[in-house]
Amino acid sequence: MFCFSNFMTDILSHARIEQLRSWLQSIVGRYDLNLNSLAPASADASFRRYFRLESDTAYGAGY
Repeated sequence: MFCFSNFMTDILSHARIEQLRSWLQSIVGRYDLNLNSLAPASADASFRRYFRLESDTAYGAGY
């Protein structure tokens, strides 16, 4: 059964991920980020979302 609320949540969630990826793309070279490593860092029910991202070099490790 179609649920408009879930549909909108999925669309907004996708849009936010795309905004995050766009921002990360703007700093990828500075920190040698591996955008393919972007993954959720927690799965709680909080309104906040946390992500992990790896750097391809040790340069990004201190940031």
